[in-house]
Amino acid sequence: MPRPKTFDVDDVLDRAVDLFWVNGFAATSMEDLVNHLGINRGSLYSTFGSKQELYERSLERYLTSGQHRFAEKITDPAIPLREALSALLTSSAKKTDHRGCLLVNTTMERNATDERSLHMTSKGFDELRAILIAAFESRRNELADGLTPDQAADLVLVATQGLRVVGATESKIRADSTIQTVLDTLTPKPPARR
Repeated sequence: MPRPKTFDVDDVLDRAVDLFWVNGFAATSMEDLVNHLGINRGSLYSTFGSKQELYERSLERYLTSGQHRFAEKITDPAIPLREALSALLTSSAKKTDHRGCLLVNTTMERNATDERSLHMTSKGFDELRAILIAAFESRRNELADGLTPDQAADLVLVATQGLRVVGATESKIRADSTIQTVLDTLTPKPPARR
């Protein structure tokens, strides 16, 4: 009779997300996973399968929690769209560490060699885009004239991901001027104060 698991699967997945986020897939060994997750190799294999399967479950967990946070920032009708977009873009540009975005990291590290990663990252970007389109559909009156929800979603998605990539570097690119340009493209400028 197999012994019951003595660890919380969600907690282990959260820790796996952190390790893969810092090291990437290739640089994370099974030994690293065993040590970081605090479970033995047999339990790791029986619960999660291979390193690849654990990585995919970790990425899925990251995407699910990230989409929820992404949606919260943009869909609250009590917050003016320009203000919500400013907060979203600013948080994307903040350099809190050099990890960047796990979705972008996976795209750059794995997509050329792993079809499953290509599928997962494409799906992840498509889901973020759908969240944005829905938000902009419901707030069309706050978009700049002539801009469709699809166009706005594409611009925000590319801008947030680009700001995350640049924010994970020591680049001198001025995120604040980029954010202002995106905001001015997406939403009418607020009236000048007198």
